[in-house]
Amino acid sequence: MKAWQSGWLTRLQMEEMLAEMAHRYGLTCWLKEAGKDTLALMAKGKLKNMVITVRNDIPMVQTRFKIKTAQYFGAKELPLVLASTDLGFLLCLDAHKQTHRAGDLALSVTKQSAYVVGAKKLLLSIRKKCTDCRKEAAKPLSQRMADVPDELQLAERESIQEGCSGLGWPIPGQGGHEEKIYKER
Repeated sequence: MKAWQSGWLTRLQMEEMLAEMAHRYGLTCWLKEAGKDTLALMAKGKLKNMVITVRNDIPMVQTRFKIKTAQYFGAKELPLVLASTDLGFLLCLDAHKQTHRAGDLALSVTKQSAYVVGAKKLLLSIRKKCTDCRKEAAKPLSQRMADVPDELQLAERESIQEGCSGLGWPIPGQGGHEEKIYKER
């Protein structure tokens, strides 16, 4: 007879159940804490264009595409989190670390757990600060011109011309700005 048939749990099953329970309670606690800011913003009259319901002190938002969202994410409603909260930042940072993209791919990763208001702007700022993304977006070094050969670098090629056209550099100690040095090209 196996352990699960007699009601006993193996150590691995018990650890798995405890980890799942801790994850569920931790997420609920984080969502309730972040929900306080969302509820305060709703009380001020913001977020009027969204259909928001409150369940267990967690604001939930319905998406426009309920059937597709339910098929893809497994839920018709998502918890509503502001990007200015710690949870919103952590969700966006986690999504960026998974994808290293700032666009729709990272947004879809955040929507697997919550709907983050202002996530696009936050993901762009995270991408600007990410060293991996900065290295990827950097322009490659272009071919630099070779140094001028020594035989072309002669002292007599420089000439002193008079004039006040605004070009060249004034000769220090030579009467001000009337005499300038020009280099021939």
